[in-house]
Amino acid sequence: MKYDSDEYRAFREAMREAGKLIDPKTVEIYYWHCELDDPYNVLEDVRPEASCIGRTFFLKTPDSDIMIFADDLPEETWAEVERLLEAGYYKARR
Repeated sequence: MKYDSDEYRAFREAMREAGKLIDPKTVEIYYWHCELDDPYNVLEDVRPEASCIGRTFFLKTPDSDIMIFADDLPEETWAEVERLLEAGYYKARR
């Protein structure tokens, strides 16, 4: 999949739509380091000059295997997840 393609844009939009279904009270949180230009590791053309590895959060509902990149969540959902995480409501997994 190419970075600047309709296929990739559609893929990210599908992830954003799935992110709308995340319930902060029941979500499972994971984190790891990955290429920030390609958090889902689906691209064949990550630009070496723009390469940037960073810690990323992924979330999923308990009944799904689909991991959603935190940047693909609605802002209010991520804000609630962060608030609950800081309050010790749940622990992130590696």
